[in-house]
Amino acid sequence: MSSGGASGGSSPRPTIPSPRPPRVPAAEIIQINGRKVLGPPANWEGPPPSNLCELFVRKIPRYLTEDDILPHLLRFGEIYEFRLMMEFNYANRGYAFVRYAQEVDARRALEVLNHFYIVPGRTLEVQRSFDKCRLFIGNIPKRLSEEELEESFKAVFPSMCKLITLKRISDGENNRGFAFIDFRSHEDAVEVKKQVSPGTIKMWGQDLRVAWANPERPAEWEAVSKTKTLFVRNVGLDITPKMFYEILTPIVKRTDIMKVSRVREFAFIDFVTRTAAEHALERLQGTKMQGYTLHFEWAFPPSMSSENKLQSCDFDAVLRLKCIANYWEVPVIIFGRIFEVEQLQYAAIIVRTVSQVRAFFFEVHINPSTDIQSRMCEVAALLIDRFGGLPPYNFVIVIKDSKALIVGMFGDFANRTFIKAEPIERNMFVYCEELLDLCQAVFVLSLMTQEELYSSYQRALTTPHGVLASAPFFNGRMFACLNANYRHRPPLKYNIDNRQIILVLCSLYTGSNFVFPNIQPIVWNLKDSGNAKIGIANVPFSILNLVPNRYASVGERNCVSVVRHGKIYDWVICSAAAQKLEGPCIE
Repeated sequence: MSSGGASGGSSPRPTIPSPRPPRVPAAEIIQINGRKVLGPPANWEGPPPSNLCELFVRKIPRYLTEDDILPHLLRFGEIYEFRLMMEFNYANRGYAFVRYAQEVDARRALEVLNHFYIVPGRTLEVQRSFDKCRLFIGNIPKRLSEEELEESFKAVFPSMCKLITLKRISDGENNRGFAFIDFRSHEDAVEVKKQVSPGTIKMWGQDLRVAWANPERPAEWEAVSKTKTLFVRNVGLDITPKMFYEILTPIVKRTDIMKVSRVREFAFIDFVTRTAAEHALERLQGTKMQGYTLHFEWAFPPSMSSENKLQSCDFDAVLRLKCIANYWEVPVIIFGRIFEVEQLQYAAIIVRTVSQVRAFFFEVHINPSTDIQSRMCEVAALLIDRFGGLPPYNFVIVIKDSKALIVGMFGDFANRTFIKAEPIERNMFVYCEELLDLCQAVFVLSLMTQEELYSSYQRALTTPHGVLASAPFFNGRMFACLNANYRHRPPLKYNIDNRQIILVLCSLYTGSNFVFPNIQPIVWNLKDSGNAKIGIANVPFSILNLVPNRYASVGERNCVSVVRHGKIYDWVICSAAAQKLEGPCIE
């Protein structure tokens, strides 16, 4: 499958299409020291996997057992070790550690599992375990030196591996009243945190505050693994870039150092190669310079700021990850008719499980700067999060700017009965025929299996007309297939199942979703309950807040504000070939 979505080419086998998790032999689980442990594998050779392979899993319902949890972890790859923390009453303590044999499997699990509902309404929270190996200690007497602090803390916390203190820049002699303590594993840090519950410990006649250190900025594995810049803390005001060169050149070649920059009590060291940066990080950690202990770490690229990450968020990918995480089928996106004068596009998204079909119907007010597909998927993902799984209704939603209005629902796809939300106290008009046709489209597609639909979609992408041949025509409409590459978005990471199905509901007579026979469309006023085929039920009218418009697109050509059948951004009818097609037709 080519980058960005489905196409006619070949692709590597997706890693996580599995409809059901694998089973775990109970004999492999042992209980020891208040935890249930799986692994290491009996045939394992060599050193254990690094900390990069370990994940911390929390928010586990306490009544679940390892048999309820492990199968969902095993689908991402071989597990080197799994540790589920237990209470004395045999309930779990709400968290576990899983170390995969391969780093890429840990990355894949982290990407997917935060979207997984371990029980209805409750997702797991998964993070890299080495992110939470640091405790913050506050209210420390400022008269104490780093050596005194380290000696005292090691006596209380023997599992600590590093103390980080920052001197006061004003005098360079005393600490700043706080310190950080690093541990080799998150498990060690958790045990220490429990010992000082509820978060205080008495030392030097004072109550010291103990808390988790604020997590560093969230980092993408690939970005951190490629950076060639080191960030240095606790740099004295009198330390110059020249002094850094003096401690660097015995370790790496002078030509491997690009630049040393100073910013207040921090410094940045840019290297030519990643290897040189890794060597310097390993050799220089904890180096003292003019009485200051330097602390080296990887610098995060500017693109990883929270604003840039929000701006680059593709909710289409988020929705697909939710489906993969919960063993749901590939979401199907249907773009309906465009009303050029009113600047509206109608569309629907289908999400299916093995037992039910759920659909979201949209009237989208076109904004030239907003990615319409990502915007619709944002609403669907938001509603899934709100209900803790697939919503109980097939909602009809109006998207305008950064708001989504729930205006009704369809109760039955076959009967196409629209049920309005209450109360709607102002005039609100929708094109009822387009909503009804989209509902009929969902019903037609729901009669096909996932395999039938995807195979037919793939075949259609290789034909000149791109019509979904296996789906019947209805009400003068047909399904055209749109290649997911039209959005120019990258595929899901780590070889995760990247299949997509994007359809366009076109006129059978024009082969277009924006030029239709000259018939005046019917409009419903949702404020009026007297319209035909409108029912009334207890569906509350509500408004959802979405990501601001300025974050709802990702640069030129990644933003497709309207989808027309044929060439994107082309107002000309590109294919009227559907009139010549022979195929099934239903009215």
